[in-house]
Amino acid sequence: MVPQTPKFLKSLARALPLAACLLAGPALASDPAFDRAVESYHAGRMSDAYGRFMALAQGGDPDAARIVLFMGQYATMLFRTEWELTDQDNRMLRETAQRRSTRTFVPLEAFGHDSTGLRHARAVRESTGH
Repeated sequence: MVPQTPKFLKSLARALPLAACLLAGPALASDPAFDRAVESYHAGRMSDAYGRFMALAQGGDPDAARIVLFMGQYATMLFRTEWELTDQDNRMLRETAQRRSTRTFVPLEAFGHDSTGLRHARAVRESTGH
């Protein structure tokens, strides 16, 4: 019997990589390969998305490297699969993930409510620049 993944972990599994993808929003139009990886992720084709993000990471994309590391770390718990990394790939991903993003981030002006109904303050993230 496969243990059930708690709902909040499933939500987290979709939210974190999706947040990285959304922050890269303006770059998606000019980066079709990243866009296809995001589309695969949104469609629930996790193995395809993982492979696409991995190819981008191997090409030096730090955002894709961070997504691959997240997906790989939580693969069993959240995606009910396993993706193996060689030691060399793991080192490459960690080194690549430490680089600055190649995408311009748009400031977030998100308002929301938590479970208590209290309104959150505005969150703003500055552009990383190039």
